[in-house]
Amino acid sequence: MRTFEEIKEEIRQANIRNDIRSLRALASEMQTLGTPHAKAHAHIALGIAEDLDGNYTAALEYYRHSLTMHEELGDRAGMARVTANIGIVLYSTGDYPSSLEHYYRALAMFEEIGNHAGVASVTGNIGGVYEATGDYPSALEHNRRALAMYEQIGDRRGVCRITVNIGSVYLAIGDYPSALEYDGRALAMYEELGDLIGVAVVTGNMGNVYSGTGDNPTALEYLRRALTIHEQLDDRASVVRVIGNIVAVLVKLERYDDAANLQERQSAMLMNNPGVRAYHHANSALLAEYRNDLDASHHHLLEALAISMKTGLRARSTYFHELLRELAQKRNDFAGYIEHNNEYQRITEEIRGKDATLRMAMMEAERKVEAELRERDKERALLYGALPKSIADRMIQRRRRLRMTSITLP
Repeated sequence: MRTFEEIKEEIRQANIRNDIRSLRALASEMQTLGTPHAKAHAHIALGIAEDLDGNYTAALEYYRHSLTMHEELGDRAGMARVTANIGIVLYSTGDYPSSLEHYYRALAMFEEIGNHAGVASVTGNIGGVYEATGDYPSALEHNRRALAMYEQIGDRRGVCRITVNIGSVYLAIGDYPSALEYDGRALAMYEELGDLIGVAVVTGNMGNVYSGTGDNPTALEYLRRALTIHEQLDDRASVVRVIGNIVAVLVKLERYDDAANLQERQSAMLMNNPGVRAYHHANSALLAEYRNDLDASHHHLLEALAISMKTGLRARSTYFHELLRELAQKRNDFAGYIEHNNEYQRITEEIRGKDATLRMAMMEAERKVEAELRERDKERALLYGALPKSIADRMIQRRRRLRMTSITLP
């Protein structure tokens, strides 16, 4: 029988590989150890497996059981990890306020116990929430901070993940050269690490960037390459997402039959992610419009808009308002045109503002993080130069906890 630590490490590796089958088998093996810690970690493994499989309700149930077990054990590290995992699931379901709340709780615990990798990971996750909700300066600020932390502790996979995240922020604001720059860096690192999952993710992201630039043939090439890898890895959540991206590109290329065939395939797949569901409706709307079924197109776009507004995907809702505005013109719906044009302009202005204003905010976010890191390095140099390491460690940890008390949830 293997030890707790051996099985725990196998679970970590299976998580990196998104290996659902191994996670479930390892959870069963962990359960046989019979100790409270083993049972708590078995529930973590099962939660990860259900999350990867898109079964978010089951994932939350396993995580909450695990959290209770870790609380009873007084295991702060386990509590922090499970709390962060709950935040990940809530993010996937589109419950961004609750996701952010759990991330900040986990961040406080990771800070308290001095887990630098945990702090970096959750800081990057917080940046992901801000990106999804359209607060791009805050997204960039948190991702820059996480990147610096990962570089400091020498976590190359973490550096890769956050580099991809920063590229996604630049894609969201339409800065395609910067997006490709960061994606290219991440791709090179993932290839060097032999991380096929990372290669697939960033290859798909690059496809989305090329689509944004209007180079749809290149976009299709990258997206199909990403889809092939995701299929080889049996990463179903990523497969369904990338299929939706390919459908959108095929529509732009006016390859409607190919798009319709892929759309039908996606329709038969599990789509728990609200963003994936919303874009599936949008693609259905575009295909219906091609068939001149404008009423069906209108119905699908309203469904997409409802999903995006319900789950807080305000940045994405602008795309659906834009499509509804164009469709209203074709349907001779003047009132609908005015309504969706006004909403498109209002939300776009709220999220992005003027381009110059956004750029200034992004630059300020970068400046703020760089200044904070310089100040922290100066503080560390002074303390370690004047005090024994054990005392300096305690003082820095105490100051981190004080900084955390100033965090408030938006």
